[in-house]
Amino acid sequence: MRRNLGVGRKARGGWSMVACSDSERVMLNDAGPLLRFAAGHVKKLDPDLSLAIAEARAAAESNSWTPQISQKFCKAYNELCTLIDPVTIDGLSVAETKVKKLKAFGLGGTEPVSLAERTSARYSVLLICLSVIFLVVQLYVWNCTNLSKQIDDLSTKDKPKWMQLTDDYAKLDAATANRLVTAPWSREEVAKADKISADAASLNQDLDRILYAAKMLDQSLQRQLLSIFTSTSKSTLPKKAENPQRQWYEDYHGAKQRFDSLQVLIPNIQARANLVVGILGAFILPLLLGTIGAVAYVIRQISDQINASTFSATSRIRHLTRVGLGALAGLVVGVGLFSGLTTQLSLPPLAVAFLAGYGVEALFSMFDNLIKKFR
Repeated sequence: MRRNLGVGRKARGGWSMVACSDSERVMLNDAGPLLRFAAGHVKKLDPDLSLAIAEARAAAESNSWTPQISQKFCKAYNELCTLIDPVTIDGLSVAETKVKKLKAFGLGGTEPVSLAERTSARYSVLLICLSVIFLVVQLYVWNCTNLSKQIDDLSTKDKPKWMQLTDDYAKLDAATANRLVTAPWSREEVAKADKISADAASLNQDLDRILYAAKMLDQSLQRQLLSIFTSTSKSTLPKKAENPQRQWYEDYHGAKQRFDSLQVLIPNIQARANLVVGILGAFILPLLLGTIGAVAYVIRQISDQINASTFSATSRIRHLTRVGLGALAGLVVGVGLFSGLTTQLSLPPLAVAFLAGYGVEALFSMFDNLIKKFR
């Protein structure tokens, strides 16, 4: 059996002594923590394992290392690693290593913690930040959608009123067009004029609500068009006529002017809002939910790894990769490349995006099966 620092050969009285190799010394150093973990977690630990490790350590310290001892030690070391699997020396070393972690968002200095604890704290903060961003974006989308729907509902409700008001105005205007302004009107004509003024005032109130909703919708898009709204409302508000008998005429035309101006302005605002909401709903929100699902899974994995003492230095690399794949999975599902999933699961696309980020393996297994079919 060949060694780094010598070769053992059979002598008359047994095996000749050889130098303990560097790899064997590393294994001897690692055997201590592994044996300590096994003694605390394995119910029926074979005493021959600890005996073989103790003999090997004593032989290495007394320079009486032999190939026979090496063979016995390697066998015991292999059985010990198999016995405590999936716990490894890397995970045990990481659990004992202390790193610095900021206390109270960096306001209270630092404190020594394990690498697993610091990693879990960072992912927890990341989860909270992503959740807050998601809530803000979702609230933005919900607000824009509700405001746009409110404008559409008011416009739809007011259309029959505008048609009736226009018809009443046309009839009264035709009946009084050839008269002098100061000519007396019948009671029926006065009642019609009062009704036109009242209807115009009622529609003006609806226009105010539409204007306010449009203003809020435009402000939610971070566009400052308050001056346009203000100038429009001031220039189109009905004015008091010098002759009260002509007040109905001013009321109608004032409301009609405001209505016509809003018919041009509001569709532009809604088009911008729909574009932004569409981008957020189809791309940003699924990406956020996929990432949130992946981070939630990583936090759960870290918790399980801490309990099982399997968190290692390479776990952080796997966790980062998992978050990246979760974000990609949420985006792929969110943009509708696999819209059949939402139908099969009977869930909205955003919920499927979260599940895709949380269960990346299931989604990519489906991708692998699709590739196999193509092959």
